[in-house]
Amino acid sequence: MPSQTDPGAGGPTPPEPAVIWLLGRTQSGKTSLLNHLAGRTLGAVGQGSVPCTIATHRHDYPSQGLPIARFLDTQGIDEGVQVPQSGIDGLAQDAHLLILVAKVLDFSQSSVIAIAQLAREAKPKLPVLLALTCPHEAYPRATHPLPYPFSQLPPWAGFTGAERLSEAVQRHTAMWHHLPNRIVLVDFTPEGDGWNPVDYGNSALRTAILELLPQAYGQTLSSLPHVSGQNSNLPTRVRQIVQRSAQLAATSGGLPIPGADLAGVTGIQLKMLHDLGQAHGLPDDGRRLLEILAGVTAGALARRTAVSLVKCIPFVGSLAGGLAGAGLAYASTRALGEAYTWYCARRKLGQYPDRKEIMQHYQEYLTEAGRLWRTGTTGKHE
Repeated sequence: MPSQTDPGAGGPTPPEPAVIWLLGRTQSGKTSLLNHLAGRTLGAVGQGSVPCTIATHRHDYPSQGLPIARFLDTQGIDEGVQVPQSGIDGLAQDAHLLILVAKVLDFSQSSVIAIAQLAREAKPKLPVLLALTCPHEAYPRATHPLPYPFSQLPPWAGFTGAERLSEAVQRHTAMWHHLPNRIVLVDFTPEGDGWNPVDYGNSALRTAILELLPQAYGQTLSSLPHVSGQNSNLPTRVRQIVQRSAQLAATSGGLPIPGADLAGVTGIQLKMLHDLGQAHGLPDDGRRLLEILAGVTAGALARRTAVSLVKCIPFVGSLAGGLAGAGLAYASTRALGEAYTWYCARRKLGQYPDRKEIMQHYQEYLTEAGRLWRTGTTGKHE
């Protein structure tokens, strides 16, 4: 279990990351689920090869500093792959939860089932969650049934595709037998695909993960953007606050009035930090983050109300790729909001990230926000 104190240091030590192993066929929706859980696209920070034809990549969240979650993503599984028991033991022992990912209408799962059985043999008490993806393929010309009807076992009725989905899930239940402790249906789609909501089944997935994980690891994982158990609407609220503020800042930053962009963007950024602090239950931490980023004291920060807050932060201009006016206002405001959201997640774990770690994350967010502005994709939530 995660250690809470370090007797030698006389204070709290960082919790061990919750380790979640994702297993599924190619094109099963595993990558979408992985990115959804973290609230952003994760980059591989390490790779370990199972001694067969599959490979497992390790993704830490966050990618810099001490991780609070570690995802083991086994790739390249298709029918006929042979996986020896020895190649699974280490993954099973490391994992705190195994998520099996399968399209709800895909019944060619013998290779995944075989690996999952080996994992259960290696670690009999390993919790297993079966995530059945893409239920919309059973009702391609309809809409997601709302409210979410899949909390109960099939058969279902009263919506388009109910009979087909009922039969499919019953077939999966028989195929997987007693391997999964829980089954959920989820559908994570790009916003441009026309399905609403784009994170269909998120609440059921979140609840299952937090209930199946050992308690201490569940508490750690609850700081992930899309796995908060305190307020199911928090990720959406936070995204809305950051996106709305960044767009307002872009409008203000583009005004052809001397000084209007500086004062306007400053006010928008301060209001954004206040709103985010209220949403996260940490109303006083926004100013602290700015002090760390800008390297100034609270008094000096207060005297800079006529200057955009991000002007105090080194390297902003260079990292934003030469953006000016509206673009710089958008990128810097969005990066500030996302950095603060990450900061709040760590603070809820009782951690106090140092300036170097905070600056690294802010740099990553600023670079990405600048890319979004230049490519014209600022209206989408990545």
